[in-house]
Amino acid sequence: MTILQRVIFGVLYTFGFLVIVFLSIGAGEGTYIFVPALITWPLIIICLALLSWPGRTSIRGLFVLLMLLHYAVSIALAFYVEIAWDDLFSTKSYINYYPFAFAIYILWYGLGQVVIWTAFVRRSTGSQLR
Repeated sequence: MTILQRVIFGVLYTFGFLVIVFLSIGAGEGTYIFVPALITWPLIIICLALLSWPGRTSIRGLFVLLMLLHYAVSIALAFYVEIAWDDLFSTKSYINYYPFAFAIYILWYGLGQVVIWTAFVRRSTGSQLR
């Protein structure tokens, strides 16, 4: 991925995820399950920027650390939101009423993660071959 491609991807991926978060909240009548990932979203943006220096081992380690931190904090906050706010009922209801939308949201997030990790692996292995 070139710098321009990463910027375009970052903007589109972020915009799409923002839309997902706001649609899933549904004016308070939906689910807040995607909000924690939005809170740690700056880590995703930082990782996209770190792809500019794939040849440095410390940068690759930082990339992996930040991505894992994004996942861990997002999951921990999601469990907190679901348990502390007693929102599990809302999430189950949302999935029952809007299964296709929920699947699209998960697919969007998942495909974006695949793109990021694929770019990381390609740039990391490509820089070692040179």
